Amino acid sequence: MLQREKDRNAMLCIRMDGNQTTIINPDGGKEKKFTFDFSYWSHDGATERPDGYNECAGPGKGTDGATYADQGAVFNDLGKGVLNNAYEGFNSFVPIHIFLCPAFYSSPPSSPTDLFHPPYPFPPWNVASIPIP
Repeated sequence: MLQREKDRNAMLCIRMDGNQTTIINPDGGKEKKFTFDFSYWSHDGATERPDGYNECAGPGKGTDGATYADQGAVFNDLGKGVLNNAYEGFNSFVPIHIFLCPAFYSSPPSSPTDLFHPPYPFPPWNVASIPIP
């Protein structure tokens, strides 16, 4: 968590196990579970290489035994198939659902590259409004 979240005694309200994502209501702890084809954990459980790339620190190293999904894991699961279909001439896309609390992100990034560096782990804003070269 960001220091600002720790200072506010924020609690982690998302848990992932395999392809299941659980949202925990901070008021009372009631859980709502969702199952997807893939569910990727990126809150913790990573180590940063000298080149700045975050890679999985190992299976089960994240909160509640979650395994960090680095870009390589996501590409292997989704990207390869999309690229192969595109090479074969098919139109391809990957629908993505992101669970986040917008209150954690008080202002949009100042440049497209900010989306890929803390405190912006993924773009919570309308990506169409941010030109990416």
